[in-house]
Amino acid sequence: MALVAVSLVYFGFKNLKLELELKPSQANITAPLESDADWDDDGLNNREESYWNTDPNNSDTDDDGYLDGEEVASGHDPTKPGPDDEIFSDNLTERLSSLALSGIIEGSLKPDNPNFVDSVNLVIDDILLQSDLKLLAKPRELKIVEDTPENIKRYAVDVLPFVRSMVQDEGKRIERLFSIIKTVEFFDNDKLAENNAEYTNLLQFLDAELPKMRRQIDFLQTSEVPDRMKDSHLAVLGFIKELTSNYASLRNARQDPIQAMISLNNIIKMLMDDLLELLTSYY
Repeated sequence: MALVAVSLVYFGFKNLKLELELKPSQANITAPLESDADWDDDGLNNREESYWNTDPNNSDTDDDGYLDGEEVASGHDPTKPGPDDEIFSDNLTERLSSLALSGIIEGSLKPDNPNFVDSVNLVIDDILLQSDLKLLAKPRELKIVEDTPENIKRYAVDVLPFVRSMVQDEGKRIERLFSIIKTVEFFDNDKLAENNAEYTNLLQFLDAELPKMRRQIDFLQTSEVPDRMKDSHLAVLGFIKELTSNYASLRNARQDPIQAMISLNNIIKMLMDDLLELLTSYY
């Protein structure tokens, strides 16, 4: 059953989410307005209440003191009182299996169900919500110094060229990554076999690149940063930390292919949408 669950959700990723842009609302079919209403004001709309098998007229179905929507958002079963009501593991693929199996048993994830497409998308949307990899840099990570002419000049000489070089390296890195991962089918089970040449190439690539990225993080954390530059410097540090985390998730593709797919999508989004904005504000 676990294999069936994963295959259903994988179907959703491949067929309901175009290309690698895993946008939650992209393939949702139009539903009656009443399905999008939240009668009990618990954070779950009526359609979501149906999926989770909760009472749309009771904001706390399991009567444990927490709203149904709060429980789902924090990874707990809204129909089961705590403390043993956690439904999510750190492994997104296992998490998807658990959610999909619940949907199969409940009926909404059976292919002949008229709401099958909606239900698959709800599962995927929930996983995307739970899989946010944002790693915000904190001011305490920096060596902030006064805005003296000497400190500002030193930063301009030592750090700015490093950031420019880091951006150039990332351009080369992403080209290399997509010479290895050409389509989402890369994450099929047979492609992730130990003896598969493409997967072996990916592991070798990541084993070479991840140490470089971690050294970049170390440099940014240990450089002296004039106070006036701290916000921009934090943004750059947060960007490379998040990027490194997503690349590291690709290293675990065999154990958690769903997280790897999401991480690949995150990398694309960061380089297509976030990098230009970051550099514009930095310079």
